Amino acid sequence: MNVIVHLPDTKEGWELLDDRLAEFHAQFIINEINKLPCNYERKLEILEGVKKRIEEGRVDKK
Repeated sequence: MNVIVHLPDTKEGWELLDDRLAEFHAQFIINEINKLPCNYERKLEILEGVKKRIEEGRVDKK
């Protein structure tokens, strides 16, 4: 199977793609945490841990 990917060719296009990917990843993480067999408070702790790990590894592009 061949897949054709059309990537942005402008800075604004790349920024929009980055934003959409970040939104997709965030929603995926939230959905996976919600599937866990634990209580709401524990899910919040897990989400805060994920946020902390992301922030620690973040490299600002600006």
